[in-house]
Amino acid sequence: MPAATPERILATALQKLEKRFTQLAFPWSPFISKILTGNQFDRESAGKTPYIEFRVLVGGPGETHQIIGGSESYASGLKDIPRKGNIYGTRLIHVYEIPGADMAKAHYPEGTEELIKQYPEAALSQIRRELATQFCLGTEGNGLLTLNGQRTYAPDGTARTGLFENNARAAQTNTVLGLAKEAAAVGAVPGWYHQHGAITSMANNGERIFQQVSGRASRALQDQTGSVDFYMADETSYYNFLDNRRGQVIVNDVPKGMDGFEDDRKGVKVLTGVMFVEDVMDPASADVLAWGGIIYALKTSTWKMRFWNEGPSNSKGFLHMRPLQKAQNKDAWIQEIVTHMQLWTEVLPCNGLIVGGHNP
Repeated sequence: MPAATPERILATALQKLEKRFTQLAFPWSPFISKILTGNQFDRESAGKTPYIEFRVLVGGPGETHQIIGGSESYASGLKDIPRKGNIYGTRLIHVYEIPGADMAKAHYPEGTEELIKQYPEAALSQIRRELATQFCLGTEGNGLLTLNGQRTYAPDGTARTGLFENNARAAQTNTVLGLAKEAAAVGAVPGWYHQHGAITSMANNGERIFQQVSGRASRALQDQTGSVDFYMADETSYYNFLDNRRGQVIVNDVPKGMDGFEDDRKGVKVLTGVMFVEDVMDPASADVLAWGGIIYALKTSTWKMRFWNEGPSNSKGFLHMRPLQKAQNKDAWIQEIVTHMQLWTEVLPCNGLIVGGHNP
């Protein structure tokens, strides 16, 4: 039987904890938790293409004809309305080292627990924050889709524009998810746009903008009934909204998601949804300041995620912790954490951007 060396003790502990680490600890925001608990994700083998293609229906498939005498001829062909959007998955490997001196702590139970907190748990916390920052601001450059249209992301090495731009529907021209928005000069796809609202003063028109964006999102497609149910805001926009509602009843909510998902953030009910302050959206960052505050208005049921399983050792978790490796010519052990994933929406008009939340 192999000796119970520190690296074997730690490896055994990590193996037993992998499910908690890679599944319950995976969601980096209440928004992602809702996607997962709604089963709006699938898994593919890494041997299959990382390319995701999806159909976008931008109108009805037929035409209506008036019949007067009964002898009229009318076309019965299918209208050419389905369009195909696309996106690639992004494969990420997070690497860190455990110095040999620290690894020696694993010789006793308390030391192993301390080591796990100092390295694997800290690494997972770092990954979660990086994924959240990329999704909200696109500043991590790791290939995950970003909502921020001021930035690009490159899951396959080719730059793609973030989802939302600071323009009203009639002026949206960017190409996102492989489709040009309906105001583009070339290749425009009718019906491919996102909702947009600009707050000039939270006290004067903040409530109206929230109602307008949510209402338009709920009316955008008749087969996608329901309203925006999730808002993510930078801290200044969030508290400006709360300040404006002083004297009114503020109803707090807590993220509801996977069992064991710990998150101490509380949200405030807004219309039919809940708004959360997203810490990674630093109010002083250049991207948030450029738009005078950022609030994302999302309908979670229109979003999907995909994960690619990486080999037989993958326990079908969302993150895969590879076995510890001894660093060559160095008193240290290397740990790699792998994830291969992507998220997207096929119903862009049911989601939107609200800017100007920094205006009190």
